[in-house]
Amino acid sequence: MRVTNRLGFSLLETTVATVLVAITLVAALNSFAFVVATTNHHASSQDASRIAQIVLADISSLPFEDPVNATGLLGRELGESTIRSTWDDFDDYAGWSSTAIARADGTTVSIANGWSASATVTYCTSSNTMLASVTPTDLKLLTLQLTSPTSQSFVFYSMRSREGALLVPQEASSQVLSACQVTLQSDEELLSTGSRLHNQQEP
Repeated sequence: MRVTNRLGFSLLETTVATVLVAITLVAALNSFAFVVATTNHHASSQDASRIAQIVLADISSLPFEDPVNATGLLGRELGESTIRSTWDDFDDYAGWSSTAIARADGTTVSIANGWSASATVTYCTSSNTMLASVTPTDLKLLTLQLTSPTSQSFVFYSMRSREGALLVPQEASSQVLSACQVTLQSDEELLSTGSRLHNQQEP
C-alpha cells in the first residue's frame, strides 16, 4: 500500500475557516461601529452643553415675571414682539423654537450650525419641580430641548424663583454675588461666557 502525504485544505476545512473569519470580521466591524457611534454621541453631547450654556445664560438673566405687565400667564404678553432681544421676562420663552440658534442679541453661535432648539415653561413647586402646576406659583421651570444635525436630542432645565437673593431684605449691609463671567483665551479664539446666578433678579 502506498501512503501519500495530504497537502492543502479540503473544501470543508476551507469553508469552516471562511465562516470563522467572517464571524470575527463582523464582530470587529460591530465593535468599530459602536466606538464611532459613542464618539459621535460624546462630541454632540459636548456641543449641546456649550449651546445650552449660551442659550440659558440669556434666559436666566431675565426677571421672574414681566416688570411692567405681570399677568401670571405664561408666554409673551399681548403686544410683545417676537424678537428675542425685546423679551423682558423668563417665561417669554414659553413655546419658543428656532432652527437657527443665536444669542438673544442676534449674535451667531458657530457651534450651533445645523442644530435646532425648543423651550417650554411651566409653573412648579419646590416639593416636585418636575410636576407642572396648573396654578401660578413662585417657581418656574424651563425645559430646553436641543436637537443635533443627526437628530440626537438633549434636554436641559433651568428654574427661576420669584424670591431671588437680591429681592430678600437685608438686615445689614452685605455683598451679594449675582453673576459670573468666564473668559478663556486659546491660540485660535477668545471664548467668553457668563450668567446671572439662578433665582436672582434686580429689584
